[in-house]
Amino acid sequence: MENNHYGVQSSIEGRNQFFMKVYGWMFGGIAISAVVAYLFSTTPALFSLFYNFMVATHGYGMWGIFLLQLVLVFLMRPNYENLGNPIRYMVMYCLYAALTGLTFFTLTFVYDLGSIVQAFASTCALFVGLSVVGFTTKKDLTGWGQQALGALIGLILASALNLFFFRSSMVEWIMSGISLIIFIILTIYDTQKVKENV
Repeated sequence: MENNHYGVQSSIEGRNQFFMKVYGWMFGGIAISAVVAYLFSTTPALFSLFYNFMVATHGYGMWGIFLLQLVLVFLMRPNYENLGNPIRYMVMYCLYAALTGLTFFTLTFVYDLGSIVQAFASTCALFVGLSVVGFTTKKDLTGWGQQALGALIGLILASALNLFFFRSSMVEWIMSGISLIIFIILTIYDTQKVKENV
């Protein structure tokens, strides 16, 4: 009986250590993004570099940054044959986090720092709450996760159509609500999936 208890305890400790590493990497990525955003918003040379890049690309450079972020997301999907080479994933993750910081830096053109911090803090609180739900729920969310991923792809396409053709603020509000629901489902689903794969 003691061996069984030790095995269960060891399994729980291993899972907890794994989650600490996952959330440690997430915190590290957020820190990289925050530092990059801060440096570009407070360092005149970096601000000038970004401004000149945007002028040289006629504003399309931001689309290049967005596309590079999407490419990195798909490249970082686990390839189980190459998991023995974690450096590749670490470099891509740090590059992705830096590009995200560059993207967030552009928010300072539109919003004041207080609004950005408030949105960031509420998003972090929501993420923690949803992760707890995903970690503790017993319901199998496999089907929900696949549907949410499909909906996310549809949402990206609909956003592009609205951006280039419709330019409707009502459609933007509707898509904002839909994206919130999609990311709630994906956060719970991904947390549950990570927990089950440990």
